[in-house]
Amino acid sequence: MVLPKDFRWRQAGSELGRGGQAAILPVEDAQGVLEGKWALKSLTSNASEKAYKRFYQEIEVIRSLDHPSVIRIVDYSKPDANFHYYVMEFHEGAKSLRKLIQSGNNPYYGSALTTLDLFKRLVEVIDVTSRRDVVHRDLSPANVLVLQNQSIKVIDFGLCQIEGGHAVTLADEGVGTMYYMAPECEAGAEREIDFRSDLYSAGKIAWSAITNQFAFSREALVFAGKSMQSMFAADPSTWHLHHIFEGTIRELPSNRFASSLDALRTCEKLEYVIKCGYPPLELLATRCPLCGFGEIQSHRNESIVKHPFRNSVEEVGIEPVQCDYCGFWLSVDNAKFTDTLGKRRQLESRR
Repeated sequence: MVLPKDFRWRQAGSELGRGGQAAILPVEDAQGVLEGKWALKSLTSNASEKAYKRFYQEIEVIRSLDHPSVIRIVDYSKPDANFHYYVMEFHEGAKSLRKLIQSGNNPYYGSALTTLDLFKRLVEVIDVTSRRDVVHRDLSPANVLVLQNQSIKVIDFGLCQIEGGHAVTLADEGVGTMYYMAPECEAGAEREIDFRSDLYSAGKIAWSAITNQFAFSREALVFAGKSMQSMFAADPSTWHLHHIFEGTIRELPSNRFASSLDALRTCEKLEYVIKCGYPPLELLATRCPLCGFGEIQSHRNESIVKHPFRNSVEEVGIEPVQCDYCGFWLSVDNAKFTDTLGKRRQLESRR
């Protein structure tokens, strides 16, 4: 990329990236108004008309958003300019989540709480964009910049859709990154695209972050061979993230979180549950939920059960159990327990 003569911004290092019909350079303000290093993104000289429209739509959207987890624009060209660009904040040492996964130095790997924090920040961005009727449509590890303090910046709104406006997309063109875009964003899909499409992508990003793997096609695997219980059999704290995937990585938008607020509330519950060390549902049949050390012993077949809540024990389907360590008594509704656990195990892409 060659910057125009007498341009406000001068190159301050080698090219940061190039893809599609745009390139990014590190720059400094030659006028000295803004100190430090910044990142300049510009369209290539042979960019298509569609790329041009997307570029200025991206500028418009990012400028309308005011959130610490969204990249900030400090300067930009006008649509009738000869050189099309915008300048955004630059963070030394920041890496895309995609590069972190590839590097083997991924801070989210195997950590339920840090991954939950990442997901929460993504949902906060989705909440802000949805309030402005904007759908990113291309949330993926490549478009999540992770700073050295583990805060994030969502970048690249080039494929975003503005509700009520005209999406700059061909009718038969899929929108987004393969395996991260929601099914309704695929070529030929007829379902409506809204904030739930971004929630789907955020769920896939969270899965990639904690597993240090790139996402799989479709949805069923996250509840089967690639579930948290399968991927981290020795770390039950990660199993709680099922609640996140159950509300995001689903084929039908109607099966995802009904709002970003619902997703954030779930994040708050899970943070509490994980920090307090509560066992996941799969372990409740064997591990004491009170002390966490003892094992649950069934008294179902005993002729006389010394249980403090005798009346409840006599109800159909209610089983008396006791911790062999702390002595804590529980009355378990086996029908309810089995039904809930069964539904979790049967979640598939077309449910």
